[in-house]
Amino acid sequence: MSGRRRLEVSIAGQTLSVLDTQGTVLRQYAVSTAARGPGEVANSYCTPRGQHHIRIKIGAGLPA
Repeated sequence: MSGRRRLEVSIAGQTLSVLDTQGTVLRQYAVSTAARGPGEVANSYCTPRGQHHIRIKIGAGLPA
């Protein structure tokens, strides 16, 4: 993953941070995670923890 930026979500802080390859925070945004808290059970409507890879971007160019 060298040369790429990393996104990090803090469930406790309700923030999304954009980090460079050195781990320096470049930008930070307020986010909302699942009301049911963290969890990894399928269909639990919880926020999954761990490392994930973004494979596709859906809705580019559409109104918010």
